[in-house]
Amino acid sequence: AHSLATSRVDLQAVTRFTRIPVLVYSVGLIVFVLFAPNLLKSLDILRKPLLQIGRNSYTTYLLHTLVLRLFVFFIPALVTRSLFVFGLLVVIVSIVSSEIFNNCLKFLKK
Repeated sequence: AHSLATSRVDLQAVTRFTRIPVLVYSVGLIVFVLFAPNLLKSLDILRKPLLQIGRNSYTTYLLHTLVLRLFVFFIPALVTRSLFVFGLLVVIVSIVSSEIFNNCLKFLKK
């Protein structure tokens, strides 16, 4: 089994350098929504998926670090081969696991 030490990927160093791009992306998205609301309304097909992702955003945020650590631990070669594929898989698995987690919580509350 591989560990974070043998995979040569320091998650703290990686996430430290994502703060500025995330800040730029967030501010850019807010400015886009404020100044181009008509264009946003024309993209109505994206409305439902984006609303669902928004509803699950907190659990997605909480689960993404677990998903990152599991991927780096179990699939270290994927990290070094294709960062795009790795990132896409982390996003997809985080969103899907968040949806499943929230549905389980709703079921348990009933």
